[in-house]
Amino acid sequence: MLAVPGCDDEAASPPPVAEPATLPPVTPSGEPPAPDTPAPEPREADAPAAPEARTFTRSGERPGMQAIVTALEGDLPHASLLGRPSEVGDGRFVTVASTDSESPTLHFVVVSEHEGAQIEAVVRLPIEGIDATYNEAPSVVAREIADHDADGETEVMMVVSWGGPPEPAIGAYGHKHYFIFDLDPTPSIAISVETLLGATFDEIRGHVRLRDTNGDGHPDVTIRFTDCSGPDDCDRREAVFAWDEATDSWPTTP
Repeated sequence: MLAVPGCDDEAASPPPVAEPATLPPVTPSGEPPAPDTPAPEPREADAPAAPEARTFTRSGERPGMQAIVTALEGDLPHASLLGRPSEVGDGRFVTVASTDSESPTLHFVVVSEHEGAQIEAVVRLPIEGIDATYNEAPSVVAREIADHDADGETEVMMVVSWGGPPEPAIGAYGHKHYFIFDLDPTPSIAISVETLLGATFDEIRGHVRLRDTNGDGHPDVTIRFTDCSGPDDCDRREAVFAWDEATDSWPTTP
């Protein structure tokens, strides 16, 4: 402690020796650098906001097929529809569109009418290798609009068929692909599974149906098929895809 004259009888202590001053660093411009800014405290990343579903004004009238093709031009130029659109019941209609090429792609389309056809959603189907040069062009051979998973909402079931290239000793064969589409909050694929592989003896799939196999009150997708190691060595089997509440779908992989 420093001694204060007149308040202490002891001799004042010698003043401390000052340390040599340290000059601040200088930037190339001759100006001292800005003081360091403390880094902000780390925080947890904000969860991404869920996309909001668009709202559409719907007249409830069925849009014409040519009007739908014209409205699709921005997303799918030169597309064609695989049949007349089916009515969902709330002013929406659903169909499948195919691109016009030798290797077409297929798309699930949700459309409504308001001063013309308005496209509400286009979802590409995970089908590859379609060759349009063969006799059987892609077609929708079955469709059903109902609450397929018993969750109180409407889904769309469709089966899409197309021809395949000839195989040695087998000839031409066909493919069938089974889909269920969720419509809300945004259209998406709830299950996608091929149900017919007619060119091999490994799996010849067949009948598809919905039934509750685990007692949770929601139907599961079951496919009965023939598993063969040869033309005279076959076993009947059943594949089960259980409905998953968290994803509102039937996962086909563990």
